[in-house]
Formats: sequence, C-alpha cells, structure tokens
Amino acid sequence: MEAKNGMMTLSEAAKYLGISRMTLYNWIKAGKLYPIRIMGYPYLPVAELDKIKEKGNHLENHKEG
Repeated sequence: MEAKNGMMTLSEAAKYLGISRMTLYNWIKAGKLYPIRIMGYPYLPVAELDKIKEKGNHLENHKEG
C-alpha cells in the first residue's frame, strides 16, 4: 500500500492493518490513536501504524510517543 508523505487516510489505514474502519474509529474515539488533520481530512502516520502491526494490531497498551 502506498502512503503519501508517510500518512494514510483512515480507510487506507484500516486496510493496511486488516481491521474494519469502525474498529479504527473506535480506537480514535478511545484516545488510542490521534489522527492528524490536513485540509480538514484525518490522516494517520504510517510509523504509528507500523508499531501497531508489530504488536499484532492490539492497542490495549499502545501509547503515542
């Protein structure tokens, strides 16, 4: 999957992680992920998505930074 400027849309991120968009939205709502808004659209950094993939798509103990 190709990311532009190291960022993915929420739909791209969900596909990349192999989860539903609803799960991704729930993680954002719970404060486990923080999208960056560019021109009003939410994006997620690929580096953060890679960290999640390394943990097997589990965010229970995932923290930013």
